[in-house]
Amino acid sequence: MVDLINKLVLLRERLLEGMARLRIPGVALGLIVDGLEYTICEGVTHRFHPLEITRDTLFQIGSTTKTITGTIIMRLVEAGKLELDAPVRRYLPDLQLADEATAAQVTVRQLLNHTGGWVGDLFSDTGDGDDALEKYVQGVIKQPQVTATGTIWHYNNAGFGIAGRIIEVMSGKTYEQVAQEMILEPLGMTKSHFFPAETMLERFAVGHFVDASGQVQISRPWAFARAIAPIGRLNSSVLDQLKYAQFHLGDGAPLLQNQTLQVMQTPTVKGALGNQFAVTWFVRDVPWKNGNGTTRVLSHGGATNGQMSAFWIVPEANFACTILTNSDKGTLLNNELSAWIQEEFLGLKEPESKVLEPTESELEAYTGSFVGAAFGTTLEFYLENKQLKRSVKLGDVSSVTVTPAPPPPVATCALLPQDTIVLLDTELKGSKYEYLRNDQNQIVWLRAGGRLYAKQN
Repeated sequence: MVDLINKLVLLRERLLEGMARLRIPGVALGLIVDGLEYTICEGVTHRFHPLEITRDTLFQIGSTTKTITGTIIMRLVEAGKLELDAPVRRYLPDLQLADEATAAQVTVRQLLNHTGGWVGDLFSDTGDGDDALEKYVQGVIKQPQVTATGTIWHYNNAGFGIAGRIIEVMSGKTYEQVAQEMILEPLGMTKSHFFPAETMLERFAVGHFVDASGQVQISRPWAFARAIAPIGRLNSSVLDQLKYAQFHLGDGAPLLQNQTLQVMQTPTVKGALGNQFAVTWFVRDVPWKNGNGTTRVLSHGGATNGQMSAFWIVPEANFACTILTNSDKGTLLNNELSAWIQEEFLGLKEPESKVLEPTESELEAYTGSFVGAAFGTTLEFYLENKQLKRSVKLGDVSSVTVTPAPPPPVATCALLPQDTIVLLDTELKGSKYEYLRNDQNQIVWLRAGGRLYAKQN
């Protein structure tokens, strides 16, 4: 117990140092260690109208909501109302996508493991009515098909909008009603809300970003549109997130049979950067420092407009971590703390990647412009003084924010095995991207942040 207390003290010191360095106003961190819960809450909800962060403060958990959508789907599967590998059109006969062959064959599982193949970043506002999700799904037809279904993994928010609509059709209720009845109420997540009108009655966090002059500003708008509910709209507290983690660490009770929970946690496709992907979960087998093999880490994070969260569990160790922040820099802190926690509390450590030493002509193959289909953001790679550099030109992100943070500064890159590069400097030091090749061994894509960026000729 003394050792655990010492580690918690060191963790709090690291958290506070990271908050100060990255200009993050507020953080709530929760751990489950051998079944017991511990929390660290620091900072304030709002830079200009501050309230102390507490264990009941609500943050936007963003895409961690997708695991709730997946859990609902698994409950419907267990009840015999859905089949994971059935075509979506069995449940949504009117589904229309840009590619008719994809619309006819895409399965429920492919919605949930991000292999639908179309451009997934769709954040359209279809109103506040109960038909918001239905209208959203009708708009997915505008999303270009960029890879064949079931082939290349790339992040697909819109697929979860379709999954949420399946839930509505199969239940005859709105997505929010089903989530309340099937997940939040049974698990006692009484502080978790989808609607701003409910959240505003609680103590809640406001998103922030750091502007070009280094000043902390408020991110606007505060909330996603209603149609984004199954994709990433839940507001939750650190205590409620720990309740949710306890469920996924357990045997499925009270929501699922254990075998159904195991299906949800079993990877079926290769993801990005060595990850695998299960039903809504990122899956990574991380080595023990003592050399005795690996253990499985299941994770999902969330990114909204100025609020970043992390959520991961290690079933074999009965361990969980959730980190909620109200800053666009939160992902940097989440990654730092998660790596430290895994090493110091669990004895897990990712192996160091071997940095290659290519010739200048070999590096030339990795240069060029890569453009994201969703927002038009361009990642430019070029050689300068025999080093590979990366610059970023932001596209149109107005569907997500009216207060975009400035683009990251130019970074120096190093080449790793398997067509992977790592950033060597700037705040994003350690971030990795992957180049993807076609059958002719030509680089055609860059996968960054889970999204595909097409190489320009």
